Amino acid sequence: MLYSDIVIRNNVRNEQSLRLLVRKLADSVLQPTAIKRLQNILQGDGSKVTRETISSYLGYLHDAYLIFSLYNFNDSIPQREGTKIYYFYDNGILNLFLFQPETKLLENIVAIHLYKQYGKALFYYNKNVEVDFVVPDARLAIQVSYSLRDEQTRNREVNALVSLSRFMNISTALIISKDQEETIEQDGISIKVIPVWKWLAD
Repeated sequence: MLYSDIVIRNNVRNEQSLRLLVRKLADSVLQPTAIKRLQNILQGDGSKVTRETISSYLGYLHDAYLIFSLYNFNDSIPQREGTKIYYFYDNGILNLFLFQPETKLLENIVAIHLYKQYGKALFYYNKNVEVDFVVPDARLAIQVSYSLRDEQTRNREVNALVSLSRFMNISTALIISKDQEETIEQDGISIKVIPVWKWLAD
C-alpha cells in the first residue's frame, strides 16, 4: 500500500524516510507530536529531511487513509497545526509496527470509532489536565485505559475527567477499558467505565 498509494502517486524519492516516518508515527500513537519532533527523530536515525518534506509526507499518508490526526481543543486555531496526535485508520496496519501493542491498539480503535462518528468535531484536551478525547458539541469526554486495577492509574483517569468537568460542560464522561464495567461517582460527576467491546456494540 505504501508503495502503490503513496510512493508512486506522489513521486516520493526518499522512500526510506517515508517508511521510517510511518514507524515513528506508530511509536508515537497516544502522544501529541510536533513536526519538529518528528524531524529530530528522523534526523537522529540519519534521515536528512526538512520540516516541509515531513509535512508533505504526512499529507500523503492522510490522503491515502493511512493516518488521521486530532487537534488539541485548548489550542488556538493557528496553534492547532503545530502539535497533533496521529492515529491509524487500521488497527491491523498499526499492529505491524508495535511491540506489546495492547494499550495503543485499544486507544487507536476508540479513536477510529469516534472519528468516523464525529470527524473534525473530535479533539484531545491538554492544558493542566490530559483527556484522550473530547467532543465539545456533544458534551462528551472519554478516557481510554486498558485496566483500572492499579490505583494510581484509576485515580489519574478519574481525576482528569473530574477536572475537565469543572471548566467544560460535560454531560457524558466515559472510561473505556479492556474488560471492566462500573459507574464511578466523584465530586458531582458520574463516570461510566465500559468494556471496549460493549461500547463498540452500542
